[in-house]
Amino acid sequence: MDLKNVNCFLIRGLGRELRQWGKFKGLLEKECASVHCLELPGFGSKIDEESPSKIGDYVDNLRSEFLEIQSPGEQSIICSVSLGGMITLDWLNRYPSDFDLGCVMNSSAGNLSGPLERLTLEGFTSMAGTLSLKTRREIERNVFRLVSNRYVDEKTVDDWAHYSEEYPPERTNFFKQLLAGMLFRAPDSIQTPLLLLASKRDRMVDVKCSEDLATHYGATIEYHLDAGHELWLDDPRWVIQRLQNFNL
Repeated sequence: MDLKNVNCFLIRGLGRELRQWGKFKGLLEKECASVHCLELPGFGSKIDEESPSKIGDYVDNLRSEFLEIQSPGEQSIICSVSLGGMITLDWLNRYPSDFDLGCVMNSSAGNLSGPLERLTLEGFTSMAGTLSLKTRREIERNVFRLVSNRYVDEKTVDDWAHYSEEYPPERTNFFKQLLAGMLFRAPDSIQTPLLLLASKRDRMVDVKCSEDLATHYGATIEYHLDAGHELWLDDPRWVIQRLQNFNL
């Protein structure tokens, strides 16, 4: 897919904000006409909003923003991870003409995969462990160690900690997001072309969840052999190459 004339919209995952796309956004901007990060209510620049407990409500919130940006006739793709992937699947089902391609990384659905596949024991233990951590930096370092399979990038941890100190998230909003994800069920069908990217060594969400989605939709799935849950973080150029190689 030639990205030069394409607008790309990005959606982050559980408890995350748009600035945490980091260098992936900058690399993608070099390939696309434009890149727009959509902020989930309750986090980052939308810290004063309440996080919905239903995936469909996130779509309604973000789509109003999307329609203000996207001009009729322009090509667009949506690229998302984890909870953001669930939002994308609901969005593509309800508004199939909004995007030319949906790219979903390491996501899942409750009607297709089991609870311990959607959140592994290691993922649950790591999340529970953050409750005893005292500083934002400790929390973000713990998150990095869970979602990445690379050496801890202390600069990235510093950035994430700074963001969460500037916009301290409410724990209730995190749990509302978690509930929305738990309740999510994959729609029966999606007409928009769909690309699933999955990390074989994802320690937070079992790779089988992406495989279950691919089977359900008859969608293309591409595997990364050693990246973690935040696939775009561990190997951003690989993600961009998969988008470029996808044939509509």
